[in-house]
Amino acid sequence: MTNDELVRFAKEYISDVNNVCQLMLKVYELSSREELIIKHRARQGKGEFYIDGSNNNYTFHGRGCSFSNDALKLDWDFGYDNNWCGLDPWKLYYYLRDNKAINDSNDGYQIKEVFEEWVLNGKMIKKYDLYYFT
Repeated sequence: MTNDELVRFAKEYISDVNNVCQLMLKVYELSSREELIIKHRARQGKGEFYIDGSNNNYTFHGRGCSFSNDALKLDWDFGYDNNWCGLDPWKLYYYLRDNKAINDSNDGYQIKEVFEEWVLNGKMIKKYDLYYFT
């Protein structure tokens, strides 16, 4: 995988997380990120909902959430400030393996090496062990 492909896939991952979170806000009639992460999570840490004929499952965990339906399998850690997620190299790797059928030698360790290089070059920042594009 080239660095350009890694950037594209990382941005698709972020977009998918954002879309799932927006969907959960809509389904549960919540108005903010904080309501989802704090209030809904405390009331219902695991659940499922049906929308547009699709069964969607989610489970909150640690500092994040996992989600799956027939088309998407996703796991993320909530990001700082207003970011729905930060990039964890291993969670990104599993996303690529499960959704993009990319199962080559670019495992989480290799993705982390690239991200660390990008931090040094100013292309990314690292906060609380998660990576973010600048």
